[in-house]
Amino acid sequence: MEPKREYYKDGSVQYERWVVNGVYHRLDGPADIWYYEDGSIENTEWFVNGKTHRLDGSADIWYNNNGSIKNERWCIHGKNHRLDGPAYIS
Repeated sequence: MEPKREYYKDGSVQYERWVVNGVYHRLDGPADIWYYEDGSIENTEWFVNGKTHRLDGSADIWYNNNGSIKNERWCIHGKNHRLDGPAYIS
């Protein structure tokens, strides 16, 4: 399956989205990826059947423009959830 892509005026990718039956869905990576204009990743979010979901790490990650992590959120079936620490880190 190919993602839907939108582009900045300069032609670089602004975001990529994987959608199945009208909802965000991807099993092998984030279903929503946003990029800064320089091509570095701004945000990734994992979805399954339209709900923020990831079992093996944080489901929503925001990056600073230098690549360091700004915020992380752990979710299972659309709800904040984490057993080994806080579900949201900023």
